[in-house]
Amino acid sequence: MSNLVKTEAIVLSRSDFSNTSRIFTFLTPAHGLVGAILKGARRPTGRAGLGGGLDLLSENEILYYARRGGSLAVLAEWSEMRSWPELGNSAARLAASGVLAEFALRCASEGEDSQGAYALLGEWTRLAAGAQRLLPAALGAALGLLSLAGFRPAAAACAACGRRPSGGAWKRGAVLSAGGLGLLCERCSPGRGPKDGSVRLSGEACGLLGALLRLKPAAAVRLRPSRRAEVELMRAIETYACWRLECRMRSLSMLARVIEGLETAGLRCR
Repeated sequence: MSNLVKTEAIVLSRSDFSNTSRIFTFLTPAHGLVGAILKGARRPTGRAGLGGGLDLLSENEILYYARRGGSLAVLAEWSEMRSWPELGNSAARLAASGVLAEFALRCASEGEDSQGAYALLGEWTRLAAGAQRLLPAALGAALGLLSLAGFRPAAAACAACGRRPSGGAWKRGAVLSAGGLGLLCERCSPGRGPKDGSVRLSGEACGLLGALLRLKPAAAVRLRPSRRAEVELMRAIETYACWRLECRMRSLSMLARVIEGLETAGLRCR
């Protein structure tokens, strides 16, 4: 039996299937992740516009037939509510949109209430589309989605002993440990390494991590960290996410490579 469902949805992925169809993964407020097939989307003789739209991170109202047993839903109708063409205006913004989509895919689940994740993803997408500084938006979205999934790293105090850094700032740096559930002080970090998803961070990168976890999205995108701290934290968060989510994450590394390539070529990247 199929059940007809109408809901708002954000597009997280889109791929071709067979010679005529496309498969989409959506994030919905009430049903979590929804995988749906759009039949005939690639058929040359199909009606005009069939399969058009439904761009990455666009918000839509969709109508689909849900199926039992984990089978793909069948997408029947959709209407676009909001899209973000600005995210396709540069290689860096396109790579950043991949970060938002990947973390939403990995941090949400099928059939669960995802109103918090849906609202957060929509807010970070809007900010990323217009932000002057792109990387705080990508990093903030990743941390926010991890936090909603129950994997928020401790940053204000040592995750192992509870000791707070002198003056409230990790001036000497610390170790971000997935196995240790957050930042670890010098006393608690010896012996930590790649096996438990641990990466050493500079004092500035630790401060950036704490600020992104503490500030609301609109304030976080106004941060002005150094490029070194941004790239350092990108690699650390990806390592942390891989370990905590038990899957391979690639989008932050891709974003780091895109930025490095653009800056090597003498192009400005925010």
